[in-house]
Amino acid sequence: MPDKRSANRNPSVKNLIWMFFNQKSGQLYLAPLHLTAKESLIWNSFETARVTYRKPEPSDIDELGHVNNVVYVRWVQDAAVEHWMHVVPSDKADKFVWVCSRHEIDYRSQLLLEDEIEVRTWLGDYKGARFDRHVAILKKGTDRPAVQAKTTWVLMSRETFRPQRIREDILSLFGKA
Repeated sequence: MPDKRSANRNPSVKNLIWMFFNQKSGQLYLAPLHLTAKESLIWNSFETARVTYRKPEPSDIDELGHVNNVVYVRWVQDAAVEHWMHVVPSDKADKFVWVCSRHEIDYRSQLLLEDEIEVRTWLGDYKGARFDRHVAILKKGTDRPAVQAKTTWVLMSRETFRPQRIREDILSLFGKA
């Protein structure tokens, strides 16, 4: 198998996939070559994933003719909020709110006004009150993200505005329990 680092520099191998077997779950995973084994587990974590579609607005386009970087940050945040609102029952939505404490974004290629955009989000590691969320933004019909993001979110009490440990009942909403 080609070395992961050389695959990222060599455009002729950009569509290669690799596979590994997770002994704990007994599942075989397929993932794009540019992901690590840990990222691949998350990439294949369909039980925590949500996919939405967008079309850029003229106001999303910058002076260079492509989607502005600030718009990607908005889409990352929108994907997280939409995912939470999709899974949360109203009794928990009234008690908890998520606050973003960190964004990491890699801009890999441009998206244009005429592109149909697919936004994929899934959950990563959690500890205490913090949860990592991954987002891939890509042109619909492709498998190579134009933007990849990892954000860290903190679960807060709406009443006290204090961090709340992520419990089983919250994890189960996303299929992680």
